[in-house]
Amino acid sequence: MKNLLIAVCFILISNLVFGQDSVQVLSKNTYFQADLGLGYNSTDLGSINATLNDYGLRTFNEGSTTISIATSFYFNRILIKNELTWLIPREVEQAGNLSTEFGGSMLGIGIGYAIIQKPAFRVTPYFGLSTYTGKLSFVDNAPVQGIDDIIDNRFRNAEVYFSNSALDLGIQVEQLIELRNRKWDCPQNSRFMTLGLRAGYNFGFGETAGQYNGNQELANGPTHAKDGFYVKAIIGVG
Repeated sequence: MKNLLIAVCFILISNLVFGQDSVQVLSKNTYFQADLGLGYNSTDLGSINATLNDYGLRTFNEGSTTISIATSFYFNRILIKNELTWLIPREVEQAGNLSTEFGGSMLGIGIGYAIIQKPAFRVTPYFGLSTYTGKLSFVDNAPVQGIDDIIDNRFRNAEVYFSNSALDLGIQVEQLIELRNRKWDCPQNSRFMTLGLRAGYNFGFGETAGQYNGNQELANGPTHAKDGFYVKAIIGVG
């Protein structure tokens, strides 16, 4: 992941320094594109880790890998985008046939303005709002012989959900690569591929208490808010 992000940064910086304006990709006033992202997200898990530590359980690393899908619409230099991001669950093996997992998802919408817009290169700061759901899972890995073991022993499987919103401040840097139109495409429309980075910070609107199975608030349980930075490599078409 680290090497991938470094490689994308190198390509984009090289294009910014040495790129020529002779490649006419941005020839129209409106653009629509979709992209996939693979990245890293840092999330504040201080209260969750403190609760786990109080019960003698191993804690989570606050960094996680993310996968995202986004659609963007540019009108002149104005950007409107929406994005769905999944935090790939992190699993920690505990003592006594127990494991814990933490993952989540975000859905956000944002607006931005391209402060640099060359024919094949674009830099766009943006801000937006995101809804966030995090999930802490307890999974009992003890062996069972039959259904009686599950019902009689009440295995320790549970999920604790955290739901809140966050302010998203970020920047999107893209290289645009012209693609040849297909024979049935309208000649006034341009096709292109994007390669870039999206990075920013989420500011959570206060911590919320965890809810057992999503509908019952836990007394003295952990709290959580979506605070932390993110960076992702993106590739798309438009």
